[in-house]
Amino acid sequence: MPEKTEFAVRRALMTRTLGAASIFCAGLCQPAWALRPRAESPEVAVDPLLAETGLTARWAAAMRRDLGWAAQWHTTPSRLVLDRLESGEAEVGLFLSHPRAGHLEKEGLIHDRRKLARTEVWLVGPADDPAGIRAEKDPARAIAQVLAAQAAGVASWQTGLPGEPAAQAGADSPLAQLAAQLLAQPATGQPLTAALGHKQLNPSAPAYRLVTQAAWLRQGQVRGTRVWFQGHPALVLHAEVARSFRGKHPGGKLLVDWLDRPLARGTLRGVAGWQNAKG
Repeated sequence: MPEKTEFAVRRALMTRTLGAASIFCAGLCQPAWALRPRAESPEVAVDPLLAETGLTARWAAAMRRDLGWAAQWHTTPSRLVLDRLESGEAEVGLFLSHPRAGHLEKEGLIHDRRKLARTEVWLVGPADDPAGIRAEKDPARAIAQVLAAQAAGVASWQTGLPGEPAAQAGADSPLAQLAAQLLAQPATGQPLTAALGHKQLNPSAPAYRLVTQAAWLRQGQVRGTRVWFQGHPALVLHAEVARSFRGKHPGGKLLVDWLDRPLARGTLRGVAGWQNAKG
């Protein structure tokens, strides 16, 4: 090939490459104030706790500054987030630790699963402790004792905060699943049923329940209630992210990779009740 012809071909190729890069850069680097989620932005299903405690707002603001990019955030309880990932309705899901996530990952229906943040889970209940768990050191035994007290009609048990939707605080919620996992472990002793005596249920007394530290700090102290367990290594939920196997949006991988980077993890500082999952 003559030298001049070869040079012309190389120059044309370089011009096309740089032109495409410029268009890509312009899409990512436009001013953050001009960005709005669009129909072509990836669909992100997110547990309400992450939105209500400010995590998604911080991620969104940092993403716009760093990437010049916005996503479509839609809140739904973690169990439904996983359903939407399974069906491909959502490209990316942000959810609280749930056994179903492990099942979907094993089946290859979700991938790129990562832990982004963690929140402690506290066992709270009536300050006068009708179930008699104040001397208990093991959360599984304490929950078993509360359930025994409920069966005896001297205390009540629920998961989550009062007034939460059934899909969020019900039997398939992350908190309920955590309680079930604890109770499924081999018992290290007998529940303290002798402590129940001849007490009667006070209908106005608050229920014993598991609640995330992030939700508890956001709601504030409930009158007549105290924290009975906190800081136990078995009582933790993680904010996790995963991509749907059926999802095809190129922004999904970009979002998940970005959420796992130091800049995004640094936005957790100062958000009450949340800690970085990596220490």
